[in-house]
Amino acid sequence: MRMLLLDTAGPVAGIAAFTGDTVLYCASARVPSGTEAWIEQHLAAALEAVGTLDRVAVSVGPGAFTGIRVGVAAALGLAFARGVEVAPVSSLALRACLAPGQPRVLSLLDARKGKVYGGWFDTRGPLPLPLGPELDILLDEVSAQAPGIAVGEGAAVFADAVRAAGHTLHATPADSPVGAGATLCRSMEGRSAGTVGLRYLREPDARPSRV
Repeated sequence: MRMLLLDTAGPVAGIAAFTGDTVLYCASARVPSGTEAWIEQHLAAALEAVGTLDRVAVSVGPGAFTGIRVGVAAALGLAFARGVEVAPVSSLALRACLAPGQPRVLSLLDARKGKVYGGWFDTRGPLPLPLGPELDILLDEVSAQAPGIAVGEGAAVFADAVRAAGHTLHATPADSPVGAGATLCRSMEGRSAGTVGLRYLREPDARPSRV
């Protein structure tokens, strides 16, 4: 399967192209603003590397509201244009792929307001196995469990607190996970672009004005 993967759920954006488990193209960067332009910059190169496209995979959350929308919009537009299905992927499960072969992996993204998007995974199999629900929660609540390996941009942001809770910080917790996500993305059910939804876990702060 020839596949493209986009991840813009966190501050580190990533794009990768695969054939099977072979990485044909991979790029990532911390993008504080202008994620749309960054994706456009790398999309042409990724498409040239992959050639015929069978599937587009994209992280649908949880994560940053604006970032998720940018990545999903790009993925849906590409899927419509190429006539292929979309594989929606959990941003936390994708980050858990950075630490394969571990019984307990804590995947974290900074949710602001003193909270994290967090989930526990067992990565000893070919796919990250969820050990519970993904949560929008205080770091102390999600980390107050048996020790594990912490990954994701949230683990890097809260590195001291993660270590203090007894967890081991992955050597490169804030690396983009796109290069490690081929097997996970192939395993997800493909959907038509019009049926793909987002997983925010949190209601937006903005509210419609009352007339």
